[in-house]
Amino acid sequence: MPGGALESRLVRLGLDASRASGFAAAAKRLIDAGISPSTRASAFWVPGRIEVAGKHTDYAGGRSLLCAANRGFAVVSAEREDAVCRIFATFELTCEQAEAEVRLDASASEPLPEGWALYPAVTARRLARNFGLRGGISLALSCDLAEASGMSSSSAVITLMFLALAARNKLGSSPELVRALPTAEQLAHYLGCIENGQDCGPSLPGDRGVGTFGGSEDHTAILLCGAGELRQYSFCPTRLEARVRMPPGLVFVLAVSGAVARKGAERLADYNNAALLAGWAATSAVEGGPDAERRADWAVRPTLAAVTRAAAARLQMPPAAPAVKQAVMDSIIPADNGTHPSGCEAGALARRFDQFHTESEVVVPGLARALGGGEAAGAVDTAAIGTLVDLSQKLTASHLRNTLPETEWLPETARSLGALGASAFGAGFGGSVWALVEVGKAQSFAAEWEAAYVSAFPDRASLARFFVMATPAPGACSVV
Repeated sequence: MPGGALESRLVRLGLDASRASGFAAAAKRLIDAGISPSTRASAFWVPGRIEVAGKHTDYAGGRSLLCAANRGFAVVSAEREDAVCRIFATFELTCEQAEAEVRLDASASEPLPEGWALYPAVTARRLARNFGLRGGISLALSCDLAEASGMSSSSAVITLMFLALAARNKLGSSPELVRALPTAEQLAHYLGCIENGQDCGPSLPGDRGVGTFGGSEDHTAILLCGAGELRQYSFCPTRLEARVRMPPGLVFVLAVSGAVARKGAERLADYNNAALLAGWAATSAVEGGPDAERRADWAVRPTLAAVTRAAAARLQMPPAAPAVKQAVMDSIIPADNGTHPSGCEAGALARRFDQFHTESEVVVPGLARALGGGEAAGAVDTAAIGTLVDLSQKLTASHLRNTLPETEWLPETARSLGALGASAFGAGFGGSVWALVEVGKAQSFAAEWEAAYVSAFPDRASLARFFVMATPAPGACSVV
């Protein structure tokens, strides 16, 4: 597609025309690798995501408020005749280039690569085993997301590999795929299962994932969010609950802390701890609650959202009601005395449920309403935005306990500089922070925020990035 036509296409999709340079760079990388310009190819835009609210809620069946970032991956994928996937990666912010090669017909005993190449390798192997894919690709990607920034670059790589391999192997029209994953929401859930290695129903058995016990929030946002809007989803199963247009006159300013949120062995237990606590708290609520004798009726792994709904039905109250929260808490407390088989400290299960219930039942739907969306769409409520986001950030530090000094300092300082709300997001132990500000003040706010941060954390200056996101981007889509 000629440059002008590509730029027009990107604008129609809701992207800036300047994105065309990323696709041109990816195409050139393939040509430089010896791939003929006449080779049949596809191109995709795959964004990072911003978790506006909904910290560690998805795998527990809760809610999230999400949008697609306007930074991400420009992808060009050329067809091959063998079962090999060659990946050429360009990371624009660091000017680094990397290559990886994985085989669709790899045996289960073959070791997986380390680092960023793990994600395409895990995806290719799972798709080959679940759907019998054998058509390989040579894929080049150009990425302007900061590495390990909390914007889900790893989930974006899984998504882009799926899109490219599905296009090469005509998987979208496969009856097998349609039967197993009839909706886009179910596809997003499957992409989450690729990452965590779990089964996705009886017909799509799991394989080795990447070692994290996450849900499908990231993949849902990357795949399904729309240009210029936020979306509220609930999970287990994935369901769209509300669309929220980005309020006119407001923009997100993003701060990449430079505290790299790596998921290596040294942090894996910390990442997975929140998920494990959520599961243990849900099981404790079932076993310690009034319906304990019926626990065999529950799924193998009850979720915190499910036990909340059960308590709400029993009390005939909304799930967000304080009495419902207290009823579940009362069921958890007997097992929350420091003698739980998991070895978790006293009070850990109650804290985890407290954070989950507040985030999922109060913060997420309340923030959607405050931004002028939800079932009763109306004016923006700036006071409510600040109150709800401050509460979410406070519980992140006190209950999830996955913040760092940088990701506590950034939201607090953003609020002191006039942001309507500011919150850390991502799995934790690093990552990014968003601040919601008036559009006319965004550039000066970003400059002042960055200067203050670099002064407070000079060792983060080389990796930190601050930028204004004019509007949420479209989710993953075909460009050519």
